[in-house]
Amino acid sequence: MYRFSVSPFEELRLDSLKLALLNYHGAKKTNDKFLVRFEDIARDKESKDSEILGILALCGIKYDYLYYQSENFKYHLQFASSLMDKGKAYACFCESDKCTQNCMNISQEELLNNNLPFTIRLKSKDEDFLIMTQEKYPTRVFATACDDMLQGLSHIIESEDNKKNEKQEEEIRTSLGFLEKIDYVHIPALEDISVKQLLNDGLLPEAIAEYLQNLQENTFDIDSLKEYNQKHINLLDDMELSKVLGYSSHDIGKLAKLFSSKHHTTAELKTIIDDVFAQKNSEKYKESLAKLKAIVKDAPYFEKYEEFKAHLEDKSKIANDEFKKVLSILLTNQESGPNLKDLYTHIKHYLGEITR
Repeated sequence: MYRFSVSPFEELRLDSLKLALLNYHGAKKTNDKFLVRFEDIARDKESKDSEILGILALCGIKYDYLYYQSENFKYHLQFASSLMDKGKAYACFCESDKCTQNCMNISQEELLNNNLPFTIRLKSKDEDFLIMTQEKYPTRVFATACDDMLQGLSHIIESEDNKKNEKQEEEIRTSLGFLEKIDYVHIPALEDISVKQLLNDGLLPEAIAEYLQNLQENTFDIDSLKEYNQKHINLLDDMELSKVLGYSSHDIGKLAKLFSSKHHTTAELKTIIDDVFAQKNSEKYKESLAKLKAIVKDAPYFEKYEEFKAHLEDKSKIANDEFKKVLSILLTNQESGPNLKDLYTHIKHYLGEITR
């Protein structure tokens, strides 16, 4: 069993998504099960669990089991109490992070007669550490150790930042009498980047997932990610791409792909396509632009770009260099852009909207 464990109170970060992908594909390769666990013990913020699950699904991650850590809260309390009964943990009344008094030698009678708040520490051969807070909530490391034991985890791929936690988790499970080995793999942590923000910026989930799976270093490179994104934009079905951009036409999807060599995100492409359909204005070529608009309005339908262009040239009498720029503005809102012949193939049925 592999698992991905994450807080539901924070946005999903790129580093966490990479861990989710690695654990998910690790489970698939070994024909094992994969679970998602939300660390929701301290409910101090609004949960983003649905948002996180949605992003995982967009990236192709399907879980076999979904757990909320709070579901095992009663077991965390039972395990902590059991460790105290066996003398493997003790109540600590110290206010500092470390035990500065002789708390482990307090008798049961003294403990019962003491009304002060206390934490619970596990006795360790290195340094005793907290497993329960004064509020009687399990620490993250204690809850994780207990849950991994209860849920039969066999493999865990985690960030290098969790190496210290791994040692404490193993101590906790050993103290509880759990001797089955869990295999850990640690990978370098990535930059703290919001996956939601990347999606909002026009990066496709398929591109993000492939980029993370192929990433060999721990340095995030947005340009490299955009190259993956360009590839996945061009792999999208034309209608699907059109819908991503807020339209519903195969032609609009094909049109967007004409711009994808220079514009590698769907956010950039949406701006370009919206510009194509926007009201066109130009102070520099105001009269010429108005003339072309009027000609197009009264023009018949032309199947081929050459016929369309010849008709406008003949009727407008605009000088060649200026004509090219004005026609490009009329069709794309830019003085220069993609080949207008290629463009025309996909916009000829929308000229009324584009040149209004």
